[in-house]
Amino acid sequence: MFNNDLIFHGPRLLENMLQEMKTNDLALYSPAITNTGADQCFWKQMWNWGTYSVREVPFIDFMCPVIRRDLAEYIVKYPDELFLGWGPDFYTGIKAAELGVKIGVSDNITLSHLVSQTFTSGAIEIKVSDFCQQADGNMHNFFLNSKYRDNFNELRKLGSEYKI
Repeated sequence: MFNNDLIFHGPRLLENMLQEMKTNDLALYSPAITNTGADQCFWKQMWNWGTYSVREVPFIDFMCPVIRRDLAEYIVKYPDELFLGWGPDFYTGIKAAELGVKIGVSDNITLSHLVSQTFTSGAIEIKVSDFCQQADGNMHNFFLNSKYRDNFNELRKLGSEYKI
């Protein structure tokens, strides 16, 4: 699944992504992501850290996720409250930990993210700020009132403070 505002190059992109997943025994995978503007992804584990490797991380930002079947079958369905925004990113990280499977971000493959092109192009009738407010509110309400509260808080901390 690719966001509609990603720029990528390479004639064997999918083949290389799948090979990295297999080689590293990952159930959830993403290439590194570079935003095209000055501001980079808030979740620092998504940056390209120049390691020439696939780094194990606690969750990924779902701009270009590849999910292995066993993890997808374990999740079955995302909670309705997480329909918009970043909730599935955290939920999948939590479920992967429960299942005992690995998540990785590749520093060998980097995609460029144009950031919010669906909104800025006028393709949908909601403002970025309204979307973010609703998505963030739904996500926080779900996690802070669930058995995953501590997991969610820990993942947010790890993602914002990530360092090699």
